[in-house]
Amino acid sequence: EDLPAPAVHVINDRSAQGRAAAVLTPEGERRWQLGPPSCVEDALSVIAADAIGVISGERDGRLALCASPTCRAAFFDTSRSRTRRWCDMNTCGNRQKKARFNANQRKTPGSAG
Repeated sequence: EDLPAPAVHVINDRSAQGRAAAVLTPEGERRWQLGPPSCVEDALSVIAADAIGVISGERDGRLALCASPTCRAAFFDTSRSRTRRWCDMNTCGNRQKKARFNANQRKTPGSAG
C-alpha cells in the first residue's frame, strides 16, 4: 500500500531543509554531522533522513522506547531478537540493573552492605 502523500511530502521536506551530512567513520559506520551553528531544522533533517531509511526498509529493526522511567528516549532496536530494553546499556541499562541489584540486596537478610 502506498504511503500517504502528505506524510511523504512532510518527511521529504524536513529531510531537505537541514545542513546535516552523513559521515562515514573509520569503523564503517554512518554518523551524522551537523554544520555550525546547529539548529532545529538540522536536527529534524537527521531525524527525517533516518525515518526515511526505516520506512523504505533500508534499515532492519524496530522503533522502541527506553524502559528506564527517567529516560523514555526513542531508539532503533537492531538487536537480533528485537528485545533491547534501554537506549544505551552504559547509562540507562546500567542504572536500572544497579537499582534492581540494590533493591534485591536490601530484601535479602544477612546480606553485606
